[in-house]
Amino acid sequence: MVEPKLGVLPFRVAMAAQAQLLRQFAVKSKARLSTEKCLAALASDSRDGCSRELCRLMHAEIVRGAPLSIVMREHAVFDTAVLVLVEAAERSGNLTDALTRAADYLDRVGHLRRDMHDAIVKPLNVLSLVLLAIFVAAVALAFLVKDVVPEAQLFSAGGSSALDRVAVEVARLVRMAWPFVGVAGALGFLALQLAPRWTRTQLALEQFALRLPLVSAALSATAQALLCRTTAVVMQAGVLLGDAVTTATSLSPYGFMRSRMTETIAAIESGHPYIEAFVAVGFFRRPEINILQAAERRDDLATTIVGLADEREREAHGRIATLKTVAHTLVVVLLAIAAAAVVLALYVPVFVSR
Repeated sequence: MVEPKLGVLPFRVAMAAQAQLLRQFAVKSKARLSTEKCLAALASDSRDGCSRELCRLMHAEIVRGAPLSIVMREHAVFDTAVLVLVEAAERSGNLTDALTRAADYLDRVGHLRRDMHDAIVKPLNVLSLVLLAIFVAAVALAFLVKDVVPEAQLFSAGGSSALDRVAVEVARLVRMAWPFVGVAGALGFLALQLAPRWTRTQLALEQFALRLPLVSAALSATAQALLCRTTAVVMQAGVLLGDAVTTATSLSPYGFMRSRMTETIAAIESGHPYIEAFVAVGFFRRPEINILQAAERRDDLATTIVGLADEREREAHGRIATLKTVAHTLVVVLLAIAAAAVVLALYVPVFVSR
């Protein structure tokens, strides 16, 4: 057997594209095509350029004799849960079901992560546009006031009121400060876009989000749902609960959840009862203990965890929907206030010029 030449790819394949690729792979595998022929067909049929290149590289390695699980692992595209399913399928010979299950897993996880991301980011983006519109309107009005009524004429006129002088003074300050405010706003917007990519800033943003009531509930529910779903998928591949939780912890996209579960795993390894430890961190809930113990006695714990994962996902989607409703309502209110402020500000030059 030729030693495969593998390595990390210079590009990323989006989670949605991964799910679609695995689903198409499962369809072709169900048609009794070999792994080599499946990848060759995918390399020519895939619409996504990154997926097409990935299939081409994987096909080349499969032709050289490398197992599918090793090729997938060494290219570092798919997460560990998918790799565990594929490895178990290679042992059992049921690759089609494993690929379908992996695609369903990626679809569920990707949808939940995007839903949570959109619930926070989209209102912030709209708010940024509102602030930009207010800033542009304020600068335009500041120069308009200067053109309508020169400051020397206003302050020399005896009929000018204190409100007129305040308006003109504010306009003068805006004309002086707008370049600095604009640059600061642009840098702040870029920082919000780039900051979550760094681990330390991501942890800081998560800790701040956990202090906000609705955001904290949605974020915690989402993190729990993702952890439970990944644990269930890995256990379906025959992995024990402890190892499955460890794998799910390493795959969690949220730093606060990784930290909590790492501490919990350490407590279990030091002799603390595992169910009590999981209840303390919120992974399991106390009313579920009897169900879990009964499932463990009949050796059906994986199926029970799948049911818990479904319940956690429904709860997470419900909390995200509540967050979206409140956030969108607040954005609409802010838009109305901003529009009213701009309309009223348009009359400032009229009043000042009288």
